Amino acid sequence: MEITVGPFALQAALARGGMGEVWRASLGSNGPAVAVKLLMNERLVDARFSAAFDREVRAVSRLLHPQIVRVHDFGWVTAQEADQSEGRLVQGLPWLAMEMANGGSLTTH
Repeated sequence: MEITVGPFALQAALARGGMGEVWRASLGSNGPAVAVKLLMNERLVDARFSAAFDREVRAVSRLLHPQIVRVHDFGWVTAQEADQSEGRLVQGLPWLAMEMANGGSLTTH
């Protein structure tokens, strides 16, 4: 089963935290590797949170620095994506696609 969000095909879960999961993904089936963060808390399906998330992601996506991962895209899980995920995703939850950082975990540095 392939899970997709926006134009990204999720391949493998990399990490899980209090707010969600980070997945290794690709742009389409053969595109470059990216990291997709899925915010998995159903309380996040809220108009106020969505507006705040939108503002924050737009602000972060304008940052360009070699030590900050670059934001590629963001969005919200659609009804079709939720249906195709066989229960893994919930419609309306936000996701964020960013460059894949291969430097390890921040907890180890």
